[in-house]
Amino acid sequence: MNSRSKADCPGTIDLEALVFVTLLKLADIRSSEVEHLMKSSGLTGTQYNVLRILRGAEPNGLPCNGISELMISRDPDMTRLLDRMEKRQLIVRQRQEQDRRVVKARITAEGLKVLKKLDAPVPRNAQTAICPYGSKPLENSAGTAAGGKPTRNFIAPGASDSHTLKGKVNNQRRKVRVMKNLVSKLTVLGLLASTTLVPAFAGTTNYVIDSRHSSAGFAVTHLLISTVRGEFHGVTGSIVVDDKDITKSAVDVTIDATTVDTREPDRDKDLKSPNFFDVAKYPTITFKSTKVEKNADGSLKITGNLTIHGVTKTAVLNATAPKTPIKDPWGLTRTASSATTKINRQDFGITWNKTLDGGGAIVSDEVNITLDVEMIIPPAK
Repeated sequence: MNSRSKADCPGTIDLEALVFVTLLKLADIRSSEVEHLMKSSGLTGTQYNVLRILRGAEPNGLPCNGISELMISRDPDMTRLLDRMEKRQLIVRQRQEQDRRVVKARITAEGLKVLKKLDAPVPRNAQTAICPYGSKPLENSAGTAAGGKPTRNFIAPGASDSHTLKGKVNNQRRKVRVMKNLVSKLTVLGLLASTTLVPAFAGTTNYVIDSRHSSAGFAVTHLLISTVRGEFHGVTGSIVVDDKDITKSAVDVTIDATTVDTREPDRDKDLKSPNFFDVAKYPTITFKSTKVEKNADGSLKITGNLTIHGVTKTAVLNATAPKTPIKDPWGLTRTASSATTKINRQDFGITWNKTLDGGGAIVSDEVNITLDVEMIIPPAK
């Protein structure tokens, strides 16, 4: 057996160096292909990364620095990057009512549409990267020709000792067989990191609210003696249910205030006026969860930001856990949940009232709110 060291054969290329160079070469090839995919949708890799991050952060969104921390490759000017994406209507930025210093970005419907087109081809691109570097192709690139003869890949021009050549090639062959699985695994990990970037929440189910089978009701005391009820018909939004830990779920509900209905047209007109909801100025009511807690009986305590009449306050929904999902006759997966809360309308700037002759007010300040929500997993488009 030849006992010469590497120093005695300066023309030999180190295996570790070969693996490193191979990975760099592969990354460059695949990066070019992924870049081509991005361009077909009018995106850069960085913009794609941002969209994936924001989709994963729904429904709460993220501030600029929060996005930057999750980037694979950080952009030196995140603000300008987000400006360009907002101009294309891929994202929207909103100043937070509870802290006007904070601006959060959220992905738009257009941004989700663009991502949807790339959800299949990008991972497929990662999978096909393994084929050229499987069993025999890997050996070919590492120093063995298809016929089993050594190539010059391991021995640089100028190495003339045939005994050294044979021993080195056999040694390198053994190393290649040990290392090639590692190379393949490293390739998979590298490609998945560079192409899938930031995945959506693992182990979650994304539902959208079925507005045709959902409603938001309210009840107030009238003239100190009776209860008057009303409801809103336009309830939309999304609910992300963590299948393993319900406390990691998220709720985002929007109510169309213009759909208020108390079955009395004149009263509905008054409620839409500046006396109450002022729907011309504040057409929606929103609730975005910030924390979900599970009670001992299985019910949920959902804390979040409730915005009514342009004013945002913290509110707590006492909710039922989502029911066991079922398949409807059309093949859609459905579940449902109900929630209640109680607010003081004065806190939201809805202050109109009149005092009765004997004391008391026409309409109570306390308002009881009920949400009955049916949700579906949206069908693939």
